[in-house]
Amino acid sequence: LNQVLDIVYLKPVDIALLIQLSSTLKANYNICMQDELNAHTSETIAFTVGEEVQNVRRKLKRLEDAGVIHRGKVKGLFEYGKVCIINPYLIKFGNTFPNHIVELFNPEPTSI
Repeated sequence: LNQVLDIVYLKPVDIALLIQLSSTLKANYNICMQDELNAHTSETIAFTVGEEVQNVRRKLKRLEDAGVIHRGKVKGLFEYGKVCIINPYLIKFGNTFPNHIVELFNPEPTSI
């Protein structure tokens, strides 16, 4: 797992944010959801955790740099816009994941 993730530089507050985000995942996609229809944005995450948007963006950037999350638009999920997806190798919510989700974290096509 350490080969895939660079989690050495994560701070405890980053891990706390990851735990908060993991409580609202869309099954089989690991998308952080605000509610059943809307994906979280930096602003809604900041409101949920009670922090400034800039601080949340900084934490999300560290999580992304460590390979824990992916932020951006995803093929086949354009209706959600820019989304935050948690690495399915780290936290898995669902039985099967589409290849385009898995490939975000592993360039070699594989299914989990």
